[in-house]
Amino acid sequence: MKRKLEDEYEMEDVFQGRPLGNRVLIEPIPEDDITAGGIIIPDMAKDRPQIGIVKQIGDGLVVVKNGVEEVVPIPVEIGDVVLYSRYSGVDIRLGGEAATIMSADDMLFVLAPEQAQEFLQVA
Repeated sequence: MKRKLEDEYEMEDVFQGRPLGNRVLIEPIPEDDITAGGIIIPDMAKDRPQIGIVKQIGDGLVVVKNGVEEVVPIPVEIGDVVLYSRYSGVDIRLGGEAATIMSADDMLFVLAPEQAQEFLQVA
């Protein structure tokens, strides 16, 4: 069952809710099982994914300036394809779907839409 968000981005119901604070929920994009030369890579030999799709974002980082609390928003949007540190975050399964919850600070790069399409077509 799917539902629509205000920005017309569809997501599975298993990802309902939102991360707290300065955290994001990312759906990892798995790498290919077969190399360009035709060699099948077993699961044990695969590296942990470093690229994924942002599914949910928290409210942001709360900072205190001159005794006043301010929320610094997370600089990504739902649907962005991001590159992140290999061993960052916590891997979870929601309704059989793999996801990673991590701090926004662990995201390193937001891919341009043209580059993101290349990764999304492979996955």
